[in-house]
Parts: sequence; structure tokens; C-alpha cells
Amino acid sequence: MIMTSTCIRILGIALYAHHGVFDAEQELGGRYEVDVELVYDTTQAERSDDVRDAVNYASAIAHITHAFTSERFRLLEAVARHVSDHLFAVFPALMSITLRIRKLHVPVSAAFQAIEIERKALRAEQSL
Repeated sequence: MIMTSTCIRILGIALYAHHGVFDAEQELGGRYEVDVELVYDTTQAERSDDVRDAVNYASAIAHITHAFTSERFRLLEAVARHVSDHLFAVFPALMSITLRIRKLHVPVSAAFQAIEIERKALRAEQSL
């Protein structure tokens, strides 16, 4: 049997959340952009042509938004882990997640567009 996988890329999810090292960031919040790549086994979805057998990207966006905004974190790395863990729990077919988070306004004295982190995670059963 042939197993196939597909990567869904969702780019530029605009979010407002209360993450940051400084107390003012925790209180006032800030703007973020999120990109995600979701790789999953598409064998069943390809055969059935049924969205219930796929990773529904509208549902993925809703879950990303909820996980990103439902708790406060000091570090973007902790936010990324929380979002990834939530997606793995909700979508059992996910094999890997690449999550990029951009913090658009950072309270430091330098001129730049954004700070971005990237986190790659594989489901435990997967191998590199």
C-alpha cells in the first residue's frame, strides 16, 4: 500500500495576544503573524474525497487562534510549543508541524520589521 502525505501551508494568520517578557506586553498585548505547515497522511482523504478525512484548514485556523490567544506566555518558544501540542492533539493524522511566529512590535531600541521564530515538530511515531 502506498501512503501519501500533503503539506498544507497557512500563511499570515493575524492575531492579537498577550505574550512577552515585559509586564507591559502581558498587560497591553501585541500583534502577531503566524505561518504554519501541516504535513499529514492524505491516503484516506484522497480516496474518500471527504473533508472529514482531511485536515480541514478552516478548523486548523480556529484551533491555532484559540491555542495562541487562550493563555499568556513570556517566550515565543513556549507559545509555539503550546500551539503545536494542541494541533497534534486535535488532528491525529498530523505527521509534522512547522510553525513560524512573527512578533510585529517588539519593545527594543532598534529598527526592524519583526522578530520571528520557527519551530519544527514531528509526531513521536515519525522518524527524521
